[in-house]
Amino acid sequence: MSRSALRTENAEALKPDRIKLLIVDDDNVHRVIIKRFAKILDFDIAEAASFDRAVLLIDQEHFDCITLDLSLDARDGMDVLRHLWHNGRLIPVLIISGADDSKRSESTMQAELMRFNVLHVVKKPLDLQALREALTKLKSIVEFQGDRPV
Repeated sequence: MSRSALRTENAEALKPDRIKLLIVDDDNVHRVIIKRFAKILDFDIAEAASFDRAVLLIDQEHFDCITLDLSLDARDGMDVLRHLWHNGRLIPVLIISGADDSKRSESTMQAELMRFNVLHVVKKPLDLQALREALTKLKSIVEFQGDRPV
């Protein structure tokens, strides 16, 4: 990527008036699809393809919400939520996963026990209409909370 393209991408990132979404998914195609829908809805987006990258971003920046794949490299999405929880950052979560029904259900219950607001679970392969609706709902919930830093 050229330096000017990188500067342009960074200039788009982290605008204070937009909802900051962290997309955590180890599948590049799914990240691109989620990112495109999120951009249409005017989210400010950061991406992580691994647990380590997600934790690094979480430790460096404030996010209003997160989309989370449950299966990541050697770790899983619940490890990301545990990291957020240990740091007192209970942000709304949209789970997007190809895991089986029981793992999605168990993970959702665990996240809710940690007091995360799990808004929806979108199954992979992605249903684009369900993804759009879930991201729209996620944005509405964050806007309704009204406690984002400006």
